[in-house]
Amino acid sequence: MNIRFFLRIDIPIVPLGDNPWYNEGMFYQIVSFVSHLFFIYMTYSVMVAVVDWSKVLKGNAENSVRIQIFVLFLAIAIGYMVSNFFLEMMTITQNISESIRNR
Repeated sequence: MNIRFFLRIDIPIVPLGDNPWYNEGMFYQIVSFVSHLFFIYMTYSVMVAVVDWSKVLKGNAENSVRIQIFVLFLAIAIGYMVSNFFLEMMTITQNISESIRNR
């Protein structure tokens, strides 16, 4: 199977199973790493934008670094759990599609 562009360049499509550089375990690890980082970043940015933590935790100049570290750790915990949820949903969907395909 080839993809032909307007410049008449043929790009061969190699199935992932036939590609010697493709490793299913490594692919899943890269996807999960990127997913964790993405959801941790999204959680942290939402938590910083929505909540004024200095008012919630009665912070002052002495506690500002501690509050930022607390928010970072909280964002890591929540982002990791959300990422695991989406990765698990992806795995379940793959398993269901494989079981339907193998019927």
